[in-house]
Amino acid sequence: MDNNIEALKKRIWDELSIIFDNRVKIVQFSDEFFLNKDIPRVFYENKVVLPDAIIVKYLSQNLKNIEIERLIYNSILSSMGLRLNLGEIFSKKLSDSFCCIKYKSSESISNQLEEAYFFHNFINKFSIDEDLNLKNEKIRDFVYQMFSKISHWSKDKSAHKTELSEFLSNANAND
Repeated sequence: MDNNIEALKKRIWDELSIIFDNRVKIVQFSDEFFLNKDIPRVFYENKVVLPDAIIVKYLSQNLKNIEIERLIYNSILSSMGLRLNLGEIFSKKLSDSFCCIKYKSSESISNQLEEAYFFHNFINKFSIDEDLNLKNEKIRDFVYQMFSKISHWSKDKSAHKTELSEFLSNANAND
């Protein structure tokens, strides 16, 4: 089962790596990026907590549980964000925003505004019915631009605050 656990994480890592498509250096997958124990945290000692028990549960189900799948994608993209020096807070913003678009729902209370910002931009550029298919070059480019924006925000907190305030103000004006 250990080989299946690592194979699933590596497959998703490789699938998500295409976002960066030689624009930034993404490191090769390593299981060392994850804490495989179940502790009540998202990050621990520069690792993302992704318990093996979660992966085993996902692999053992006949019908894949979308909530578990979402957690796995979120965790792996958070780990990529750490490797790309976004820090914990902005790595989580990246992964939560990506998953909001992929699964067409928000789960994060702390990142709801960022999720709404990127979801709104995605719908305006594509449509509500468009899947987040990373094989599509335009969608990959959109997700990379999302990463670039979050990377910029991680370095310039005032730009983050200003852009989200403008977004919120425009959204309120349209109501």
